[in-house]
Amino acid sequence: MEAFLTSYGLPFEGFRTLVTEHNALVAGSAALALYLQQEGIDPGFEPNDLDIWVEETHDTWYASGRVNQLANSTTFTLFLVKHGYDLTTKFDSTVNEHYYKTMTHIKHIFHFINSRGKKVQVICVRDSNLVQYIQHHFDITACMSWWDSVDNIFHNSFPIITCKKQLQIIQGFINEIPTLRRAGKYKARGFTIRDTSCSALRVIDDHDNIEELEHTSAFDIFAYEDVNAAEFLRQSSYHMLLHIGNQFHAYHRKQLCNYLKEHTQEHADYGKVRELPHKQQIPQSILQLLPYSDYSIISLKQVIDTLYDAEYYTTSQWSTKTPARHYELLQQSLGSFENQSSNQPIRIIHLSDIAGLTESLIRNGILQ
Repeated sequence: MEAFLTSYGLPFEGFRTLVTEHNALVAGSAALALYLQQEGIDPGFEPNDLDIWVEETHDTWYASGRVNQLANSTTFTLFLVKHGYDLTTKFDSTVNEHYYKTMTHIKHIFHFINSRGKKVQVICVRDSNLVQYIQHHFDITACMSWWDSVDNIFHNSFPIITCKKQLQIIQGFINEIPTLRRAGKYKARGFTIRDTSCSALRVIDDHDNIEELEHTSAFDIFAYEDVNAAEFLRQSSYHMLLHIGNQFHAYHRKQLCNYLKEHTQEHADYGKVRELPHKQQIPQSILQLLPYSDYSIISLKQVIDTLYDAEYYTTSQWSTKTPARHYELLQQSLGSFENQSSNQPIRIIHLSDIAGLTESLIRNGILQ
């Protein structure tokens, strides 16, 4: 970061103190390039400008007319002017409404330039938690990069895919023209655009401890070919594995969901069940869980004849062969086998799982 700031004619320690003490955050394309360099990866581009996100505050004055405290935007303006920058333009969200169509809680953007053509933007937002702000409001995962001024370290919210020079467009922005243009810009810089992430009930499986699957094959039913299980899962959060007996079957969630919706059978004791391509029958409730990316591996356990029940695993849980403790609670909440016999054993639910799960079910509109 020090060399980068020097190229902009800004003193490292002075800038670092300013960012730390005035609730500011360096984020965006410059932070992305420096993050990749920090991780030993060639970014493939030189940043065009420096974006500084700051909490919107106001100048305050004593009754005598003396300044009590300068607004963050004023403080950064004075700092940049002191080091040779001129304020060129200022945008106000109340005036330039069209400019802020996809930008939330932004009040002002100040544009600065120095005699060597170096550009700095100071973006004032009505939010005090700036890391959370960029994670909630940025449209592209790669740009969710920022500088921790205290530890002088760069971070990214999606390190695994970003370090592979891959990016995803956040749901809600996939049809926005400005977002598509930015994504195209990064594609030209060598990034690969991945499918939008599959949603999760709680949290997307991050594929920890996936090493066990590195030397494991899975059969892709629809492509009719063997694939490497680990490589298949890494393609996206939509990719998942069904474990049946001693074999893995590889599926894309959407394809499998569509297949199951079209293949319904009536079971004498359990009512409607869904049938897999190899004729295994599974509870209808799997269609309530399968679309979500919380679990990458579903292991089918035989109940009787062709009827199977399901256990749910993250890759980390699979490495210890410990199914998710709350999978039965999920099944019970979302609907399991229909018309279950009354002499079924009582299910034990771990209380530690209930709070977070209930919140997620309510948030997703499954429970009222």
